[in-house]
Amino acid sequence: MITQLLHTEKSTHIEILLQSSNELPTRLKNTLLNLHHSTKDFVLDYSTERNHYLDRVNSTKDIFTAILDILDYCNIDPNRVTFLSGNYLISENYERYCDLYDRPKFKTVATKEFWLKQTVDTHTDISDNYSDSIRPYYFSCLNGVSRPQRIQACEFLFENNLIDKSKCTFMFDRDAINLFYDKSLGYIAEQLPIEIQPKRDQSGYHMCHAPQHQDFYDVFYGSYFDVITETSAGFYVPFSWWKDIFYTEKLWRSIFYKRPFLLIGDYKALDQLKKIGFKTFENILFDESYDNIFDPEQRVDAVLEQTKNICSKYTIQELHDLLNSSQINEVLEFNYNMINKLAQS
Repeated sequence: MITQLLHTEKSTHIEILLQSSNELPTRLKNTLLNLHHSTKDFVLDYSTERNHYLDRVNSTKDIFTAILDILDYCNIDPNRVTFLSGNYLISENYERYCDLYDRPKFKTVATKEFWLKQTVDTHTDISDNYSDSIRPYYFSCLNGVSRPQRIQACEFLFENNLIDKSKCTFMFDRDAINLFYDKSLGYIAEQLPIEIQPKRDQSGYHMCHAPQHQDFYDVFYGSYFDVITETSAGFYVPFSWWKDIFYTEKLWRSIFYKRPFLLIGDYKALDQLKKIGFKTFENILFDESYDNIFDPEQRVDAVLEQTKNICSKYTIQELHDLLNSSQINEVLEFNYNMINKLAQS
């Protein structure tokens, strides 16, 4: 059994990689107890996640409190500790936390982008591999782990007859499928799971962050834009002071593949993306006012309505012509250059 976390000793500090699991608090405690005699600073790197929790999603203890309690137990001054998160709002969250609670302060709390570089480094670059021929589908919508936004998207696409206009996956678990039966939507449940051939290792683990089988890339060769159901969409945030903006490979691969996209994600996620330096498709292809809708369920509905509108407004030929226009290609090329530039930096 692994009782400690991976850590790397640098000249001035020790980097500890936090990996999400229910055992994370125990493993972090064991690791710090083993290292607490060091005089070096610590960097806790949780950049793969945006979590408001350290151990489980329904935890009553927020991530800052959980880490500070562990540091106190290990007799380590928080002022020697830098905490890195994949959440673009982590610094703001920490400022609000400090306003509410009188706890010792971390040295630094900051955002570290992980999935952008991971996507560029590990995914096959298919940005120049599209042919000029008409594609059979309007959009892709790939869904893995069951989440509220994906359940909502699945229900909408089936009910509005958009499944046949898309290349979709819904690899939902039994609990999620039972939910459709509970909603008297058994006809949907009977068609799940829908999946493309996944790449798995010898143990059967789905290697979703590695180059995939050709079937995976055929989804993009055969469709025009992506409806992205991100990991985070604001459905479960138990602390009023906590906010999320978090991107995974789902968004970055659309940009890396030179794909237009609608984003089912966090409140103001498109606004943050523009702040990083990327362009979106406002007034070119999509109405992106959904980004300003705070309520997550209403925001998801607005994205899905946009999907429906595009599919009813354009024929496949018209969509093909529009997505091959100089205006769209300028955005796609700009974003492709930007993601490669950021990955290198």
